[in-house]
Amino acid sequence: MAQAIFIDAEKHDLRYVELSDAESCVDEMRELLGGHVELAFRWNMDAFLFVDEEGFLKPTQHFFRITWRTDQPFAGHGIVVGRERFVDNNPAGKWIGHHPLPFGIDWLRPHIGWLSREQFNAWARANASEPSVRLTVIGGGGKPVSSTLETFGRYADPIKREKK
Repeated sequence: MAQAIFIDAEKHDLRYVELSDAESCVDEMRELLGGHVELAFRWNMDAFLFVDEEGFLKPTQHFFRITWRTDQPFAGHGIVVGRERFVDNNPAGKWIGHHPLPFGIDWLRPHIGWLSREQFNAWARANASEPSVRLTVIGGGGKPVSSTLETFGRYADPIKREKK
């Protein structure tokens, strides 16, 4: 078992949770997050924050921010885990779980901020033209070409938008 930190955006709290050292760990994370697991931030390859990949598309009422990602808040809950462990420390080998977290709740707590739906809507409207989903492909001459597929403006007031 590996200890992880669950960021409970609804209760504005952090707590430890145990994740199995098996491939079912992703299913456990999916259940805690309420959706597909997406990497949102990494701390020097020692710890990783995961969130619900489709959190912005849901009528989520609870959001959070971390001080290291000033570009955007996150929708719903989050999970922080240590880096992955592999047999013989070989990333090409069999996955066997997560290393212990390099920090605890007391260290992380002052770096988390909570947002209500109204606060998030105001943020999304203020950043409406900023890209939230970008696609980058390698174009001619091996140069990356990026396209904006979605902007943060789409996520403001989703409940009102769905009723139209």
